[in-house]
Amino acid sequence: MTPRGVIFDLYGTLFIYKNMEKAFHSWHESLSLGAKELGLSTDASFIAKECESFFSFPIHYHSELTFYEERLLFLYKKIGTSPSLDWIRDFSNRSMDTWQNEIVLHPEAIPLLTDLRKANIKTAILSNFDHYPHVYRYLEETSLTSLIDVIVISSEVRLKKPDAKIFKYTLEKLQLLPSSTLMIGDDLENDIKGAQNVGLLTHFHENGASFAPIHSFFQEIL
Repeated sequence: MTPRGVIFDLYGTLFIYKNMEKAFHSWHESLSLGAKELGLSTDASFIAKECESFFSFPIHYHSELTFYEERLLFLYKKIGTSPSLDWIRDFSNRSMDTWQNEIVLHPEAIPLLTDLRKANIKTAILSNFDHYPHVYRYLEETSLTSLIDVIVISSEVRLKKPDAKIFKYTLEKLQLLPSSTLMIGDDLENDIKGAQNVGLLTHFHENGASFAPIHSFFQEIL
């Protein structure tokens, strides 16, 4: 049976990772500049060291901050500064932009999504990402928003792949059964195994690989 819906991972799937060493160096540089704005003179190497456990920094589900913003606040307090929430919200977008410079839209993404829409195949993005406003902004800038039926970002719904709940939540939004939905992603644990545990069809997609196999999968209707 041809699936009636496709759930895409975002980073490493619809978005291609380029030079991630450069991306994280640029991010560390931006964080050091942020520290200087707060009155602390430091450099990227110091920030890199402080950020080794960044994605393990505690989250308290602050009602006014995303997970990424909470971690930024924790980082800057940890190194001896006291940023306001307004500053954190503004700087979070600026710092994420430096990292995003090494991420590009897959050149086959829009043609594939356009074909799926013409064939009445429902589509969703399911992304583990700590700063959901950033994702929405880049989906809009890359014109993906208009081609996607459902967008689910972990930090917004406060669930995370491979938790079965986030897959079930996405399926509910799509109004589809697992057996009629295909999950496409680049992470074997979070995307593929997580989806299989819920009963979805799956396709492992390596970062930057062609979407030709997906066209072949839907060859009867695309």
